[in-house]
Amino acid sequence: MVRTSLTVTALTGALVLAGAAAPALAAGTTDPSGPSTARIAALAATAGDASTTASTVKATVTALPDVTVVRDGSVRVNVTITLSRALQTGEVAALAYGPASAEEPNILAVSGTGTTLKAAFLVRDTAASGTWVVDAMGVGGAPNYPTLFESYRTFHVKRPTVISLHSNHGTAHVGGSVAFTGQLNRLLPTGSSTAYSGFAGQIVRIYADPVGSAPKKVVATARTTSTGAFSRTLTLDATATYTATYGGVVGPAAAYAPKTSSSLVVHVVR
Repeated sequence: MVRTSLTVTALTGALVLAGAAAPALAAGTTDPSGPSTARIAALAATAGDASTTASTVKATVTALPDVTVVRDGSVRVNVTITLSRALQTGEVAALAYGPASAEEPNILAVSGTGTTLKAAFLVRDTAASGTWVVDAMGVGGAPNYPTLFESYRTFHVKRPTVISLHSNHGTAHVGGSVAFTGQLNRLLPTGSSTAYSGFAGQIVRIYADPVGSAPKKVVATARTTSTGAFSRTLTLDATATYTATYGGVVGPAAAYAPKTSSSLVVHVVR
């Protein structure tokens, strides 16, 4: 759903569907049958080209926070649209939302009174990660269905990651060597479900937090192998608490959440 490919005409057709042609599409709920290019195109053909109609209502979609999907669950995304005036009889509003790369957006009717409209949708654990677009639009009544407003926001859908850290010794002498090993996994779709698998080629930072007043600091970096494993051997001179951190990544076609491992203590004795 690259925004430039989502024509105003197509969304106008969807709004006609939401506001007039299909009353079963309840306000604030997702169309259970999903979007259909044929349905939208057929309605758009009768709605006229609204893309050249100047907006008559100022609208703003509030900023949307990034979300991290939950395995075997879903995350609710709440959308608020603020208008310069209330919608009048015969005027309707809706959202198109989905991954920026999707050819067909999901269509969601909008509810509300006065100058504040609200809608919500769920992002499931099998959803595509990366940049998502929420495009709000309002149209007037028949027969021309003029465009009243259009406003959009982007946010990122991230997949969760998990990271572990272990050491081969819990106690070492000053100047002794300790091997730290760990594993970085990411949640990926597997058909209609999801599963964690090794995350290759990622940078992991190992932090040491010494006993006392010294702040924690990065003592090593490592790149994960093809299976998501990483390892570093360090020479220790003081007792400290260690953690491994993955910083995450955000891109248009994929996004992964940052994660820090559970901590472990290695005692250093003389």
